[in-house]
Amino acid sequence: MAVASTNAWKVDIEETLQNAIRNEFKSSMPIFRDKENKIRGNQFAIIKGDNSVSDNNMFTRVSNAYNLTLDFFMLDRLRNENTVKKFFKTISRLEETIYSVMEIVPTYKPEVSSISYDDDLINGYRTATFNITIRSVR
Repeated sequence: MAVASTNAWKVDIEETLQNAIRNEFKSSMPIFRDKENKIRGNQFAIIKGDNSVSDNNMFTRVSNAYNLTLDFFMLDRLRNENTVKKFFKTISRLEETIYSVMEIVPTYKPEVSSISYDDDLINGYRTATFNITIRSVR
């Protein structure tokens, strides 16, 4: 008999994070799960699940970590002080939402390893890339 398996990280973490961002931003920022960056509007985010690591040390616990990337894109043709402020305000809200996942699912500990910013990587878009590690200790 074949056994069907699912990626629990994808269901538990990616969907929880996607729903948390949707709840925070409502319809002002669509969020997608995809492996490629495709232009999808003036402001959007893409979640990419990178990999999961299991460390079975046979002692007191098995700790797991799931690495993912969140790419945020904002079209900025004006290139003025107000649009830069709006960009970093949105980045701050995104980071706060990522950390709120800990409150939603208390068994997970999210950690933003790094945030890298790029200006005009893709034709007029400001981008921010969040490298996120989410740990679970069973």
